[in-house]
Amino acid sequence: MIDRILGNKGWIRRFEKAKCTHIETEASDHCILMLDTKPERKRWKRRFMFDKRWLQHRDIEEVIGGAWERQQGGSRMYMVQSKIKKVRMDLLSWSKQKCCNSKSLILKVKQEIKEVKESRGNGYRIKLASLKRKLAEAYKLEETYWSQKARVKWLQERDKNTSYFHAKVVGRRRMNRISVLKNRSGEWCKDEEETCQEIVDYFQQIYTSERPEDFSEILEGIPQTITDEMNRELTRKVTEQEISQAVFSMHPTKSPGPDVLSPKTASPSTIADLRPISLCNVLYKIISKVITNRFKHALNYCISHSQSTFVPGRQILDNVLIAHEWFSSLLKQAVVQGKLTGVRIAEEAPRLSHLSFADDSLIFCKANAMEAGQLRRILEVYREASGQLINIEKSSLFFSRNMMGRHKAGVMRELQGIKQVQQSRYLGLPLVIGRSKKQTFDFIKQKTLDRLKGWKEKLLSQAGKEVLLKSVIMALPIYVMSCCMLPKDVCRKISSEMAKFWWGQKEKEHRIHWLS
Repeated sequence: MIDRILGNKGWIRRFEKAKCTHIETEASDHCILMLDTKPERKRWKRRFMFDKRWLQHRDIEEVIGGAWERQQGGSRMYMVQSKIKKVRMDLLSWSKQKCCNSKSLILKVKQEIKEVKESRGNGYRIKLASLKRKLAEAYKLEETYWSQKARVKWLQERDKNTSYFHAKVVGRRRMNRISVLKNRSGEWCKDEEETCQEIVDYFQQIYTSERPEDFSEILEGIPQTITDEMNRELTRKVTEQEISQAVFSMHPTKSPGPDVLSPKTASPSTIADLRPISLCNVLYKIISKVITNRFKHALNYCISHSQSTFVPGRQILDNVLIAHEWFSSLLKQAVVQGKLTGVRIAEEAPRLSHLSFADDSLIFCKANAMEAGQLRRILEVYREASGQLINIEKSSLFFSRNMMGRHKAGVMRELQGIKQVQQSRYLGLPLVIGRSKKQTFDFIKQKTLDRLKGWKEKLLSQAGKEVLLKSVIMALPIYVMSCCMLPKDVCRKISSEMAKFWWGQKEKEHRIHWLS
């Protein structure tokens, strides 16, 4: 039964915004498929993007220099912002006059070549050679444009990779586009406006402060980790040399966001005055404002045509920088008091109670109801003090092999809804390595297959394929291999898939491998 519409690469490139809708009918239990090749979409406000093609014009230096050298009053930071804004406005105006659209230029030169060939007048060959050189330059500009939009750094230009760059851009657009979204009641949003409102409401809910009050227990075991001398060093004035080094170390076509240059005012934090890790108030507020406003700016840009905006009710820094220090302190206290046992990797080794990385935590304790209850109490204390909620759906339990079923049920009952899983990964490595190593490490092979399927071998030259295989595919197993020995069968399968991609196998079509 066909429940979707299929199209080849050429068709998708031509109708990249095409939308398929399922229309229900009362007369049949089947749905009508409606294909709209030009769906109506509200125009999004575009962000300014520097076009690398502009660098081909010599007078661009005059445009940028004239805008930057214009006199401007105010503080130094205000002057910098004003000059950047003026450069942006002048570049946009200049680019419209120059007509830097390489696609239009290609069509125009092709038409001129056609007319010259048909006329065959005086100087026919000279004119034709000149137009061909002009067409080659236009194609180079088009490749430069799409390579910048594709954000592919490993693949160099000037290798006829325009088709690959274009396919990369189209694929990323389709992956990033939210076409449909379910609301909290489980129903599909009807239009873009409703979808945007649902996104705003979701983030507004999870970043609304619950006004926590009791911090006594959670702050007891937190040591001072940042000294006064470190605070003074971190808050000293930034020199022009440091700014210069930071700016010129960036990628040539990248730039810092607006909040990096000038943090805006953010809502006050509910725990700003405690600073439990001894981060000074000045530095705490600066980092909080930058992180919170960068998140808010990114979200509000995506929903710029919605009627409402996102305003976080608490500092996002509270979730990142301090909350995990609290949680770690509670677990350490429980081990010292004998409420949690932890685990030893050797008889004389210290007990390990937990491992943390970013917002992930791996906790070790005895699998009994008493320690499970202590862990639940720690999670509740942490929730009440930080205002954060525990995501039960993303939490899981592992038991040792000799654990009996009734004991497992008691532990899960104490932890209220956290489910048991048989296999999972933490920081890219399997948590449990069973008897079948082939099955355990099969995810590396699958990751390789997924990458290779996403790349269109017809759009790449042999040199492009070689760089791709060596820089991306061969790097995938390195991290796991630094900790574990991979089965030979997994290595052979990865090598086989690389060979198929190199010699140009397409789906079930087999090609000759000229070298083993």
